[in-house]
Parts: sequence; structure tokens; C-alpha cells
Amino acid sequence: MKINLALVVIVMTLLTACAKNVDGEDTASRTGNDNTTNVEMAVVSDAALQTNMVEFYGLALDAFISLGDGLTDKMKFIAIDMSNLKDLSEEDKDQVLRHFSKYDVNVMDITLEQLEKEGRVKDARSLEGILLRVENSEILENKIIIEGSLFKSAKGAIGTSVILEYLDDKWQVTKASDTWVS
Repeated sequence: MKINLALVVIVMTLLTACAKNVDGEDTASRTGNDNTTNVEMAVVSDAALQTNMVEFYGLALDAFISLGDGLTDKMKFIAIDMSNLKDLSEEDKDQVLRHFSKYDVNVMDITLEQLEKEGRVKDARSLEGILLRVENSEILENKIIIEGSLFKSAKGAIGTSVILEYLDDKWQVTKASDTWVS
């Protein structure tokens, strides 16, 4: 089931608030009898999501780039279509863009249609840079699956799927794969 990240943060906040019973005992770690063991909630806290959204989008998009070996050679810019990232403020989007300054190319928040209007799309629908798109984000307990694409041209693009997990108090890419190739 695909869920909007803002909705997940709200639900997780409610779940966290409801995880304590009247006595203040954590209901997630109560034992039923002597033969049962503690059960721990495997849910990432809402604070971990809220404060690290910029971080996990940065990690996921970095993984998109690493999957595009050959497509990123001699790129003159990185275009990131953030139109599907409704959960990020303008300041957060700026932080994501700054994250990619390490590639020493122009980085911008722009769609393919806007690139076309600016004359940056060449013959055969090709770019002198790359376009990264996030199409879906799904949160499953302590995992986030981010699917999207890396576009260089009509015949040089890949679909991407990246799994991030919250391990050792930080988001980490645990799997990155291409889902289709053009």
C-alpha cells in the first residue's frame, strides 16, 4: 500500500501517543505471562522521519545516480523533478539540491517539460545532464522504498527502486536496483 509520507508521520505520531497505557507502561513491550517474551515495535519514530526526510531523499537519489553508470558520464547538470515530493518544504528542497553540489555540476529543481521549454532537451529527447524523478515512496515499518527514474534520453533511462532502512540511528541504503531499462 502506497502512503503519503505526511499522512504516515501523523499516524505514527498518534500511534506513539497511544502506545502508553494509563499506568504509563509501554504497551509494545508488555508481557502476557511468564512464557512470553517482550515484543518491540519495529516502527521508526515520527521524529526520525520528520528530521531525516532530506537525508533519505538525498541517499535515495544518490543511489539512483550510482545505478545510472554510463548515463552520468560527462553530465553538465542534475535536474531533480521534485513535483512529487509534497512532504518537503521549500527549505527542505533547497537542502536536497545543496546535497548534490558535491557532483560539481549545476543542480536544479525542474521537470522534463520545463527543461524542454528552456531548450535543454536536444534531438532524440536527450539531455546534456540527467533528470532524477521520485515517483512513489512507501513506508513499511522501519523501511522506506523509493521508486523513480534516471533519465538521460529516450533510449537512455532506467527505472529505480531503493530501499532505505533506519539502522544504528541513521538511514542507510540497503538495496538499490533498476526496475526497467530503455
